[in-house]
Amino acid sequence: MKKKSTTEKIISLMFNMGRAIKKQCLRDSGRTGGLSILQTEALWYIGEGKEVLMKDLASHLFIAPPSATSLTDDLVKAKLVSRSEDK
Repeated sequence: MKKKSTTEKIISLMFNMGRAIKKQCLRDSGRTGGLSILQTEALWYIGEGKEVLMKDLASHLFIAPPSATSLTDDLVKAKLVSRSEDK
């Protein structure tokens, strides 16, 4: 197995910490759902640019392009974003 770099370890810890904080906040508020941390970050990133390519979103979120597509499809279903074909 490939040894993780310090940067990869920090990113992994940050995501894990974010998930733990979200779970605690949801537990404290009595809520059971909402946007995931990745969905929230995707919305911020999309909101910063006029047109965002899926590969750029995937790179920004440190996920594979198919995962970015699935995440975006969920945001489209929630009517938070809309998609269009590349020109």
